[in-house]
Amino acid sequence: MKFSEEDIIGISKKKAEAEGRLEHRAPGPGTKFRERYFKLVGNLLFYFRINEFGALENEPMGVLVIENFVVNVNSSSNAIFGFEIQFLDEAPDRKHVFTTRTEESMKRWVKLLRLASCYYWKEKMNLLMTSLKNSKGCNNQQLMAHQLVGQASTPDKTIESSSKTDEDLIKF
Repeated sequence: MKFSEEDIIGISKKKAEAEGRLEHRAPGPGTKFRERYFKLVGNLLFYFRINEFGALENEPMGVLVIENFVVNVNSSSNAIFGFEIQFLDEAPDRKHVFTTRTEESMKRWVKLLRLASCYYWKEKMNLLMTSLKNSKGCNNQQLMAHQLVGQASTPDKTIESSSKTDEDLIKF
């Protein structure tokens, strides 16, 4: 899928699941921590330069696509309240390291980044389908037919129910 620069800028202006100032050290030798403003929109983590007056630039400096990755609390470096993102298709020593100002903020970023991946939601759906299949004792075709009938007859209840289930199942 291709995005134009205008598409990326437009997406970066949408409502974020999380946003705030973080210290970031990019992968590579000799890099140092720099304060950037980060904004998580879906599975896209935008970062913005902060000028000498503390204001944000209008356009993002870059974007990380949060897929095929691992995010962990960083206890190996001097980073207090730190976490790191490692993309699985890159060398193990190439990690993006972040620090926050509080432990709560660090935990929130780690949780939201883990939830941002499309892979996470696909796996969650598979687990829920398996659980429903086992509890109803039906095959996949029957399960899909049951879901379609349930959604067509009570769409509002289906949406409310799935939201509550998501919140109940997501515990880190």
